[in-house]
Amino acid sequence: MGFGPQALEDVSADHVRQAIDNEWPWLDGVRQRISNKLAPWDRSAIEADLGRYWRAPWGEGSVRPPAGAATELLDYLVGLGVFRERDRERIDAPDIFLFGLGLRRRGGVQAGTGRPQRGAERDRARAPSPVPQGRHNGSPCPLATSRPTGGA
Repeated sequence: MGFGPQALEDVSADHVRQAIDNEWPWLDGVRQRISNKLAPWDRSAIEADLGRYWRAPWGEGSVRPPAGAATELLDYLVGLGVFRERDRERIDAPDIFLFGLGLRRRGGVQAGTGRPQRGAERDRARAPSPVPQGRHNGSPCPLATSRPTGGA
């Protein structure tokens, strides 16, 4: 029995649900503000998303995030491991949080399909072939598989 992309999505959704229920009820507000985004993204963009509707509810009741501003909250989320910094200006989400927060990875796998997203498929088609084809420097390439080179 193999584990496909759907298994990762299910585990991620369960992990985020448990985090909201047991540890960080305000994480539901994070999910609401960033759902349907593509990761990784610019730090300024996620700060804007988190700061949008800052005074609106972040979960059930009067739950508030443990920060006074979006920049502070993002730093806190990075410290928790919910997000990670690729560099100071790019933010990514580990797979265990990615799908549960409603995010998708740029150039990754389409949710629930196991198929590459169109951009990734296009990029792969443009990539050079890993197996050399034809001749190299006037002599047959021993790894070429396109046609036989004839007898010796």
